[in-house]
Amino acid sequence: MRSNRSSEIQSSGRHRSSSSSSEEMILRPDENRNGNGTGHRRSTNGVRLSGQSFFSTHSNHSNHHINNDATKRKVPFIHRLEHFTWAWFTITMSTGGVAVVISKIPFRFRGLDEIGAVFFLLTLISFLLNSVCISIRFFRYRYTFVMTLLHPTESLFVSAGLLSVGTIIIGCQAYGAPKTGDWFSVAMRACFWTYCGATLVWTVGLHIVIWSTQTHTVADMTPLWTFPIYPMLLTAPMGASIALSQSRLHALQIGVASFAFQGVGFMISLMIYSAYIYRLMTRKLPRAAARPGMFISVGPSVRGSVDGADCEGGDSGGGDLALGSGLLVFLVSLTANVKTAESGRLHFGLGWWSFVFPNTAFVLSTFAIGGALGSHAVNVFGTVIAGILVLVWFYVGGMTIRGVINKEVLWKDKGEDRDEGGYKNPKSRQHEQQDGGGEEIVEGSRRRERMEERDHRSSAIMTP
Repeated sequence: MRSNRSSEIQSSGRHRSSSSSSEEMILRPDENRNGNGTGHRRSTNGVRLSGQSFFSTHSNHSNHHINNDATKRKVPFIHRLEHFTWAWFTITMSTGGVAVVISKIPFRFRGLDEIGAVFFLLTLISFLLNSVCISIRFFRYRYTFVMTLLHPTESLFVSAGLLSVGTIIIGCQAYGAPKTGDWFSVAMRACFWTYCGATLVWTVGLHIVIWSTQTHTVADMTPLWTFPIYPMLLTAPMGASIALSQSRLHALQIGVASFAFQGVGFMISLMIYSAYIYRLMTRKLPRAAARPGMFISVGPSVRGSVDGADCEGGDSGGGDLALGSGLLVFLVSLTANVKTAESGRLHFGLGWWSFVFPNTAFVLSTFAIGGALGSHAVNVFGTVIAGILVLVWFYVGGMTIRGVINKEVLWKDKGEDRDEGGYKNPKSRQHEQQDGGGEEIVEGSRRRERMEERDHRSSAIMTP
């Protein structure tokens, strides 16, 4: 009898210990995970669960099906403009850059000027459509205006609007100056000084907003961080092109201002590059979706060669150095993106326009060096790259149209305004509140279920 009694007590003890361990598993599931939170744990019935829980996995699958169903439903196009971001202005920058590249090709043939003029016309149309669409977005969805300045990704693209204006000014000088009179030179001079003033105010204000409202980590660092300083870098090629049609005094003034603005922009971008190199050494290459943006680092690297060797007979030493560093960055970016494309992880986004607009500066720098050195080989190399760049423009343009049709862009959580990095737009928070708290309600119900199960086990143990 005593042996039976002792065996019952031991069995009861084992039952209580297993119950208490089950309760601890229910109350503190995170304690049985590994350091990165992606380990495995066991449920109370001995079934091995992966990740957070069966409920979260089921919820993720449900959300995936809901998102698929959401992309299939028909939504008026004007409603999709709620997700029209500043990144669309990179299309204007790319088209205008291609137009300027065509105007600088050293090997001319009949019809080339007309082709460049068509691209410049497309630049104006693109800028007009983008301005109308983003104005509709800000008018219909008032909260998005402030969101563009506070969002960790979209705020970096805000400068694309001002850069589009600068690209148009350079295009006007390239295609308008040879066919107009002195009044056009005065107009271009006024545009240059207006752009310089707007760039100074805009760049200082935007950096103050970003540095006072956002927190970025080196682990997530990409060359996109240099985008807010890009307008200052654009003053150099703009001044170099406009100064050629000005008087000696005005050309000197424009040249000094161009080098001053570009010097500030290049020094800041160089500091950001140091963080970028540190990020590459410690965190490897950026994630697949961000790798097209690696080409953005090409632009500041080669700007010095465009204005440093743009004038005939100018010293090309600094331009050679800038072009060499730009070539290195270009090849690294190209290799990283080719590797990503081969693995099938390079999915379309508006960031694909980074394949075009930063590399227009690389082509222009090649033409500038070729002209300064009188090198036929360098000019041929630049012309070949220019032809490839035009083909890339057509390809990315076709993918953009396809993306709009397939709802890969202009759709919730598909663009630069998506919820990320701890940021959630006000409309998403409002919808969660209207739905009863969204994920908080679901987590609360799970917590109550765990508490009820714990109370039930406790009462079962206490019952004789």
